[in-house]
Order: sequence, then C-alpha cells, then structure tokens
Amino acid sequence: MPWRVSKKLRASLLEEVETGMGYQVATINGGRYVILNAELAFELPQYDRNNAEDSSPRPADRLRADDLDWLKDQLPEYLAKKGKPLTQGLRRLDCAEHLEVETHGSYPSNSSPGELFVRYSAFRQDRRIDPDFSVKPGTYVTTATDAPHVPSGLAAVGRYALPVHIPAVHKFTLTPRAPVPITCGATAPRFGQAGGGVEVLFINSLPAGTAMGPVLIPER
Repeated sequence: MPWRVSKKLRASLLEEVETGMGYQVATINGGRYVILNAELAFELPQYDRNNAEDSSPRPADRLRADDLDWLKDQLPEYLAKKGKPLTQGLRRLDCAEHLEVETHGSYPSNSSPGELFVRYSAFRQDRRIDPDFSVKPGTYVTTATDAPHVPSGLAAVGRYALPVHIPAVHKFTLTPRAPVPITCGATAPRFGQAGGGVEVLFINSLPAGTAMGPVLIPER
C-alpha cells in the first residue's frame, strides 16, 4: 500500500539529504519507509539493520491508479494501467514528530570546471530540481562518463540500485558553473539490484540554471 506524502512532510524531506538518486529511506514515528521524490512512500517490512539490503518496498508496478491524476501526471503511463485496483486509494503520510533519513558516506572531492553530471528520475517534476533549474542540497547524480552505461530507465534502476522498479526515464543534465564540493562513490547492491554505478552527492545547493531537461529516454 503506497502512501502519499503530505506537503508539510515533503518540505521536511526536501531539507534532508537523499539516501540515493531520487529516493530516501526514512524512519517516521517508528515506521520505516522508502520515499520516492519526497511524495510517494512505501512501507518497508520489519526492518533489520543487519540485513538492510534485504528490505524492499511493495512493488509499485503492481498498483493501479486510474483515479489518481496526480500520479498519472508524474509517472509513466504503464504504472497507472497495470495491476489490481487499489481498494482504498493512497493514504496520506503526515508530518511526523520524528524524522530520520538514512544516509551513507563516500569520499570528499570537488567538481572540475565545466564538468557535466546526470540525474535519472521516474518523475518529470523532480522535486530536487526547482522550476528555475536550481538544485537542492543533498541531491544525488552520476557522472557524464557513467551515463553511457544507462541506455534506458530500467538500466538506471539496476545500475543505481533504485528501490522501486519504475523506469527512471527522465534524464536531467547538470553543469555547476564553478567547482563545488561533492562526495563520490559507487552504488552498493540493494533492493535486489546490482548497483555498481558512480554516484555523486552535491553537498550544497546549486544556483538557477544549473540543471537542464528532462530528456525522455527509453523505458527499457
């Protein structure tokens, strides 16, 4: 059963660093959730910190959301057409007294002048990229040199170990105007995905005009 995140909780999530490209794993009032784009949450099964890689959300591609226009506007059409109907619709996950977002570390570095980065998203309206194409702090991307390994949205799911099998078909290009602090690493296997892609975290916000897109890539 997915949860639709309240606007107030969404604002809190967007102030936190991502766990990976396009998602956060968060503890909210004792419940454990994986949250896509700070707006769509899936409750994780009983969470075992010693076996975190085995925790996975309910598969989103089993949902049907014909009556949820906001979802159809954001996600690929196939998501709204497959699977069994939701009997109760999406419930709202309200702002919590306690919010803790899972993070991980990588080695610190700085971007090079004119270096290009790429971000893949299942959402046309990526909430980490503002309407003026500025970028929120704590946003994950990959490098332009890693991007050729991602010919499709499903390839992005596998290479960056994304938690729900929704093809990340919206490709954004980001070009910081000056060198900025970043952390770099490789995506670890998780959620049944191999990982292995290069991941880069923008520590600070980036100004208007940094991002371009999205460009639509094949689903598979």
